[in-house]
Amino acid sequence: MEQARIDWLDSIDCSLNPDDMGPVIAHISCDFKKELVYPATIQLLTFVTHVGKSSLKLDHEFRIDGDETVYATGHVVLVWVDYGKGGSTQLPEKVLNHTKYRLD
Repeated sequence: MEQARIDWLDSIDCSLNPDDMGPVIAHISCDFKKELVYPATIQLLTFVTHVGKSSLKLDHEFRIDGDETVYATGHVVLVWVDYGKGGSTQLPEKVLNHTKYRLD
């Protein structure tokens, strides 16, 4: 799931930069629904399911290519932080624009 999140952040031009601001994992879980059998090509779908001022929740579905069955689900809460100063900070516009959420 970590690589899927990094790929998603890269795709919206929010690549990780330890000298700036970015996400930290506040919570992560994975629930297995059905056995995956090796070998298989896995699809990992990622959905933004909640957006707060400084955090967002991503849900993941693990599927096999060509099969709509959900073999596992993953859930992660990311909190945006200022790596230099420490502490949370508001989500960047790039994330909000991609998720179609706006903060008032």
